[in-house]
Amino acid sequence: MKQHKPLYIVLLALLLLAGCSRQVRPGDIAGRTYRYEKDGVGGPFTIQLEEDGTFTFHEGSLSSYIGVGTWTLEGNTLCITDEGAGKSWKNYFRADEKALTFQAEGSENFLYRTVADGEKFLAEEP
Repeated sequence: MKQHKPLYIVLLALLLLAGCSRQVRPGDIAGRTYRYEKDGVGGPFTIQLEEDGTFTFHEGSLSSYIGVGTWTLEGNTLCITDEGAGKSWKNYFRADEKALTFQAEGSENFLYRTVADGEKFLAEEP
């Protein structure tokens, strides 16, 4: 029986990992507001994901710019496409039910606040 113990441990680890990697669905993140873990520009920096596939973001109370556009979800990767200010730019996040984690690779960042790779926007309680 002892020679099978490592096999059981490996199988148990694989089962636990499979349970932790649930794919996020649009309904898990839509209709929620996410607040940047650091300060915005004179106030909270928030991203609001609407259920109709649109979003708004506001970098803080000292910013007059309100980002607007559409969002998509592929696997656990959220892409927001800001279609305001006469140009279109994209930002990517790893999404889960509690937070959006900024992914700098491929992202164009924001207008007044530079978000670093791995920084989070935390889901506010409804």
